Amino acid sequence: MASPGRGRASSGLPEAAGTLQILTPAGSAADVAAQVAATPGIAGVMPVQSAADGCAC
Repeated sequence: MASPGRGRASSGLPEAAGTLQILTPAGSAADVAAQVAATPGIAGVMPVQSAADGCAC
């Protein structure tokens, strides 16, 4: 298995090449952010940004 930063995370799943943007309804944004932050292989989570249409990204 490749080491992190070489195409696969320590979980064995493929790594993303850069930043991921996750869209979710604003009401579930805090829960989704916490779940993403607790996911192995995710280096960090930026603060939630709310959009005018009620989407959080």
